[in-house]
Amino acid sequence: MDLYDADALITRDLATEREQTTTAFFLGLGAAVLSTVVLACQPPLQHHPFLLIIFLCFCSTLPLASLQLWLQNRGRARLSETCGYLGLFFSLPTLPFLFAASTPLILLLSRYEDQGRYRLVLTLVNVLQGFYKHNPLVPAFIKNALALVEAEALINLGRSDEAHSRLTEVNQAVDRVLAKGLNPDSWEQGCQFKGHLVKWEKLLGQDEIAALIWEETKKLAASPPQKTPNTAYTYEGLLWGAVAMEDYQAALSYAGLLREHYESAGMTSKCLAGSANAAQAEMYLGLDEREKAKIFADKALRSWSFYLTETAAAKASPYFVLGKLAELEGELDLAANYFDKASCILRRRRGGNFVGLLKTLEAYSHCLKLAGRQEETALLEGEIATLRGFHALTATEDLTEEG
Repeated sequence: MDLYDADALITRDLATEREQTTTAFFLGLGAAVLSTVVLACQPPLQHHPFLLIIFLCFCSTLPLASLQLWLQNRGRARLSETCGYLGLFFSLPTLPFLFAASTPLILLLSRYEDQGRYRLVLTLVNVLQGFYKHNPLVPAFIKNALALVEAEALINLGRSDEAHSRLTEVNQAVDRVLAKGLNPDSWEQGCQFKGHLVKWEKLLGQDEIAALIWEETKKLAASPPQKTPNTAYTYEGLLWGAVAMEDYQAALSYAGLLREHYESAGMTSKCLAGSANAAQAEMYLGLDEREKAKIFADKALRSWSFYLTETAAAKASPYFVLGKLAELEGELDLAANYFDKASCILRRRRGGNFVGLLKTLEAYSHCLKLAGRQEETALLEGEIATLRGFHALTATEDLTEEG
């Protein structure tokens, strides 16, 4: 596969995602209008518009959000997105002051983040933050989650300084939550959020900060209170933090606990399964357990295939792992195809200034050099130098000296 082919795939998938969102938006709007009209004609509500508003806003939002999540977890992407917009339209009157009304929108955010539509994610996050930032009724968990999503979107859009500032704010906010006392909710928030904080700070080159947060996080993770239905998500955050820090012994422990809680809770989330499998693929690659790394990379792609397109942003990680494995086996053309796909996804989905693109470009350049494709190697080295300059990063260890 050459660059044109990978680029064409992403163009196709972006068009598909926009079409799906447009369709879901208007189907959700039509269903909301139709439902409102039908209910307004019913005798109990016909002469009581206030009761109709209460029913639509308060009684339908959370059941619709539960249905939206159930559909998403089972890979019913179109139906889930449509349900999300239906719930959002019903919740609009209460959105500014009732945080539970934001659930459909937060679930849509999760989907768009996995797809890699970060400008849309940032816009929606900023809307919710405008409603909730100074609202004392909104739990710290919601505010911190939105701030973390905002930071991740900023990183993916190449706005590293702003992202680092947001990450610092999130870390301080989580520390304030933990200072009030340890309970299942604060423990999960601390471990899950700090695991992701470590991953992003490490990516931004803030190694000392990442190491400090990671040591705090491991100590916190060592004293878990009783488990809750969200405990699997907590260990997923810890697993990504461990992989980012190359702390593979901790990663193995968290991966085992993640699987244990996922299975004991009877979970069927393909979203969580995709992310957890991708993290384990990177973990086993770091441990040089190639067969297991390939198994988990393939499992991640299968999990995500139910609700994400072929070139969604989340899939760049398993494509990278498969590229490294193919290169280690001497299959340089296959490796180049995977690196091409991963780099095109990162470039188009996350922007040419995304700092995480460096690792993939360096691996791709190394692979092409081994294959004797000098002209393509030179082009990639130019892109690598430009990206390092943008982020004021020094050159990493020369990959061409490996192997």
